[in-house]
Amino acid sequence: VNFTAYKETAWVEGTVLTEDNKHVGGALFHAYRLNTSDPELRNLQNGHFTNSSGQVTVGLEAGDWRAGLCMNCHDHPVVVDGVEKEMVPPPDTEILNLTDGEHRDVTLRAYYADGAIEGRVFYADGVTPVPEGVQVSAWTDNALNGTNQISIGHVYTTTNTDENGYFRLPLLGGTWTVQAWYEGKSSN
Repeated sequence: VNFTAYKETAWVEGTVLTEDNKHVGGALFHAYRLNTSDPELRNLQNGHFTNSSGQVTVGLEAGDWRAGLCMNCHDHPVVVDGVEKEMVPPPDTEILNLTDGEHRDVTLRAYYADGAIEGRVFYADGVTPVPEGVQVSAWTDNALNGTNQISIGHVYTTTNTDENGYFRLPLLGGTWTVQAWYEGKSSN
């Protein structure tokens, strides 16, 4: 396996807040490379978990990036004011023209879930549950937030199944596409 490492020459100073400005700890703040035709750079990414104050530093290299949050794709609890909460990530945000030596402040606002979809994923026989770690993703181009169902645009979120094939994905209102991924196969 060939592996190429890249030096961190610029940093994103991330802050993750709720929609009512509370700090979100335990969210995975990640950034991935944008608009590159170079196959070595195309999948370049980095990320870290926010601390209890919703702060994180992610080292990158100069260039264009897209930053986002993962709220449910790990076993790390997401905490607001010391209490575990079900949260939904915001739409990703672009970080353009990041330069060598720069420290760029980026604030992302997560949403309290309006509900959740949960269930079990089975093999094609409909009886045998898939193993732990199968990725279940949901996305929409028109996520609707809160009691007034205000559109916030495209949202993508993901989680993994447990040892019984069970998953739970906190979501906002709207029409969502849900898909499970296992060994290069997918199922809507």
